Amino acid sequence: MYDNKVYYVSQVEAQKKLTELKKRDEIFTVVIDGTKIKNWDDYIKAVTEAFHFPTFEKRNYDGYLYYFTDLMWIDKDAFALFILDYDEFMNQNINEKKMGYEKILRSYSLLVGRGCRSSLYGRRI
Repeated sequence: MYDNKVYYVSQVEAQKKLTELKKRDEIFTVVIDGTKIKNWDDYIKAVTEAFHFPTFEKRNYDGYLYYFTDLMWIDKDAFALFILDYDEFMNQNINEKKMGYEKILRSYSLLVGRGCRSSLYGRRI
């Protein structure tokens, strides 16, 4: 039922999957617009808002990791994170984009390692 993996899909595939997942009450579905995420700080702000982090004073990787790998306040069996227009995601600095991508995958791996069933979708570039 849940694949616990990262998918790279076309925009059409992403919209189709998003529509399908939003119909399922047991899945918390988050959509982040990659065109609005120019750097790591933008990503943290978007995730903080989308996942309703209880409090988030430290807008750094450690604070993000603390909440992102917990998510106990979300009463769902699984979650799906969509990053649409991934080619525009963190596009101000290619090194920051690579580091951001690695941080996201690392935090995602820790989340899955703690038993959360989830999927991460990024638009194929």
